[in-house]
Amino acid sequence: MTGSRSGLILQDRDRDLLIELALLRIIDREQAQLLCGFRSITRANTRLLALTWAGLLNRFFIGTFSGGKKSLYALSRKGASLIGAAGPTLQRRRNAVLVGDRFEYDKHPADMAEHARRLKAAGVDLIGACCGSTPEHLQAMREALAG
Repeated sequence: MTGSRSGLILQDRDRDLLIELALLRIIDREQAQLLCGFRSITRANTRLLALTWAGLLNRFFIGTFSGGKKSLYALSRKGASLIGAAGPTLQRRRNAVLVGDRFEYDKHPADMAEHARRLKAAGVDLIGACCGSTPEHLQAMREALAG
């Protein structure tokens, strides 16, 4: 049962989710539904948002093939300390690219171009950049992918 945004009653399945996130590092709402036994995506999403507002989760957005965006969730420092999890938590800064379960930070256009080349060689079809990228980053990536 949840309280207001300022107060949250932590349920057993919330603790289970936090413990699973310490191992998985990142999940989406469909995975949360399966892990915690929510009966619908709506309930899973509502609970994930409540845990995010309480500061127990970090939420990130990624682009989708259809042009939309998808929310991903990771354990916050507060959530990690609540369950006694050791190790770093997933944090996102400007100009970051999500690779597996971590963010890569490429600062220079040449670094982004090299990263784009590696992604293309690995078979990735959709390659882009995020906030913090400049026209110079995009131009370097475009040239790297064309050559």
